[in-house]
Amino acid sequence: MSVKNCVRAIVILFFIVNNLFSQNKFENYQFRLVDKEASKSGIYTISQDQLGFMWMGTNGAGLYKYDGVNYIAYEQNSKLKNSINSNLIYATYVDTRNRLWIGTDEGLCLYNRNLDNFESIDIQKKIKKETVISIKSIIEDNNGNLMLGTVNNGLLKLNTTTREITKVHSDVPNNSNYLINSLAKDKKGTIYLGTNLGLKIFDPIKNETKKVDIDNDSRIHSASIVSMCLDSNQNLWIGDGFKGLIKVDLHSKVKQAFFYPITKKGLCQFWQRIPKQFFVLPKMMV
Repeated sequence: MSVKNCVRAIVILFFIVNNLFSQNKFENYQFRLVDKEASKSGIYTISQDQLGFMWMGTNGAGLYKYDGVNYIAYEQNSKLKNSINSNLIYATYVDTRNRLWIGTDEGLCLYNRNLDNFESIDIQKKIKKETVISIKSIIEDNNGNLMLGTVNNGLLKLNTTTREITKVHSDVPNNSNYLINSLAKDKKGTIYLGTNLGLKIFDPIKNETKKVDIDNDSRIHSASIVSMCLDSNQNLWIGDGFKGLIKVDLHSKVKQAFFYPITKKGLCQFWQRIPKQFFVLPKMMV
């Protein structure tokens, strides 16, 4: 999907989702397209670091840094030892130490600001896997570890100091098609997993993930979750690949899910701008 269509989709669905919460009018904004080269591929992920730089990961054109005026492209280059390891970027994440981590179809990279290059973290070797481990999602826990959502390898925990990796036990069989597409953390530090097999929660004491019980609603258990966001009231908002927008009330003893059929195309990504306002990006807008 082109960046032009992404912007159009965000603007259109902003009006719809905003009306779920309030009658605030849409303020005046200026939109500009990203660099033409980046526009050739869809943008999977956007993060902003503590210096104000925007980092955009694409589905084939590498990583882009935007400083408000100019774009700098980072692409995989087999001739350069410390280039990014792939042009297919699934996740970008800035941790509490302002380090930029990049999840790709070829694994995990750490950006070196001083040298303006990348360190590739050899996850495959550390957990003794023969196949490449693709990283779909990244989040930091309250102890400074990185939680890594993978393709068919479950949830991994990376100690960023020792680089030791621990595999988290899962209730999903090893031979299953299991995608951890999104990770979210609430104010208490509880980490939720948005997967193609529904919503799950990480138990750090038992080092395992398990299904979240939501009012016996089979729709949420079968949902193919592609994105998640916690609002200021600690409600969990879920972008479902097939059913649209879902809100889960995490406060009640019996968790409840509320479904908002704002689109039939499924939701790829969304962001909370201010309380009660979201920008939402559907799968396709033409």
